[in-house]
Amino acid sequence: MGSKKKQVGIIPYLINKSGKIKYVLVTPKYSKNYWIFPKGNIEKKLGPQKSAAEEAYEEAGLKGIIKSKLKIQYRYEKFATEYKVDLYLMKVKEVLESWDEQDERKRFIATPEQVEEMITDKSILKAFRKAHKIVSKSKK
Repeated sequence: MGSKKKQVGIIPYLINKSGKIKYVLVTPKYSKNYWIFPKGNIEKKLGPQKSAAEEAYEEAGLKGIIKSKLKIQYRYEKFATEYKVDLYLMKVKEVLESWDEQDERKRFIATPEQVEEMITDKSILKAFRKAHKIVSKSKK
C-alpha cells in the first residue's frame, strides 16, 4: 500500500411530515451501480465540516444543516492510496433539481431499508447504521 489520505463525508437525511426518515445516496463517478454517501477531500480554505457540506452540494445537489460529526470513520483503498473518511450528519433542507455533478452521478433518496440493500461496502453500512440510530432517536 502507498500513501494515506484523510477525507470527509456526509450522511444526508430528510424527515418528511409524517416523520419518515430517508437518506440520500449517490454513485461514484466510476460506477453507476455502486452506492455511497457524498464524500471527498478536505479543502484547506473550508476545513473539514464545510468541505463535507460542499461535497453534498456538488455530488448530490443538497443544502442543509450539519448536525454532528459521527464518532465513526470508514476506510477504503483506491489507486494504492488508503483513505480514511470522517463522517458528518446533515439534515437536508433543500434538494436541488440540477447540480454540479448530475451528469456524472446518480442520486437516490432511499428509505433505511433501501439503504441496507443498496450499500454493499460493509464499513459504510456500519457507519450508516450508527447514523440511523442517532437520527431515529433525535428525529430533528
